[in-house]
Amino acid sequence: MSTKFLLEKRFSLDFLGNAWKENETFLRFNSFTISDVKNRLSKLGVVSENDQEGVSKALDQMIELLKDKFLSGQAIDETGKMVEVKAEDLVNLPVEVITKAISFLSQGLPGNE
Repeated sequence: MSTKFLLEKRFSLDFLGNAWKENETFLRFNSFTISDVKNRLSKLGVVSENDQEGVSKALDQMIELLKDKFLSGQAIDETGKMVEVKAEDLVNLPVEVITKAISFLSQGLPGNE
């Protein structure tokens, strides 16, 4: 699946021992998006079709809420160029961006707890 935005994640393999640490071993990944998760969930055989539909609907609602509140943004595309983010682009951002945005928007203002 093509990725519109680049958010590279470097996973260190240092935990495998000194030789691994000394040689700075790692794996690199591009973060997965909501679209990736929905695509994979639809292929799972371990949950019922109703469960897949429910998870998909929940993800859709999460994205729709963010789209409704979205004002503007900037991100780095797959070529490394800074680009404008539009509400319809949110589904192409890494899952962690979406979950952190929802968490961020759900928090109270400082001093207003």
